[in-house]
Amino acid sequence: MVPLMHTLPEAAARLQLNERYLQRRCQRGELPHIWVARTYRFTDEHLAEIIRRLEAETPRKSVPRPNLGDVTHLVPRKPRGPNRRSRKSA
Repeated sequence: MVPLMHTLPEAAARLQLNERYLQRRCQRGELPHIWVARTYRFTDEHLAEIIRRLEAETPRKSVPRPNLGDVTHLVPRKPRGPNRRSRKSA
C-alpha cells in the first residue's frame, strides 16, 4: 500500500506551523520531506519525525539587554521646530 502524501499546506495545517516556516526548513534540508513534481510532499512518518525534531530543539534564549546604569544624567532632547523651506536667493 502506498503511503498517503500530504502537500505543504496540508502538512503545515496538521503540524500547526506556518507554511513559510516549514518550507524554509525543508529548503535548508533540516526537515524530512520528498520533492515530487517541484512540490514538497510529506508522509505520516515524515510528520512524526518533524514533531520529534521540533520537540528536541531547545528554545532560543532571549538576549540580555545591556545594563545602562544610571541614565538620570541624560538630558532630553529639545523638540525640533517646524521645517523651514529653503529660500531661493533672488
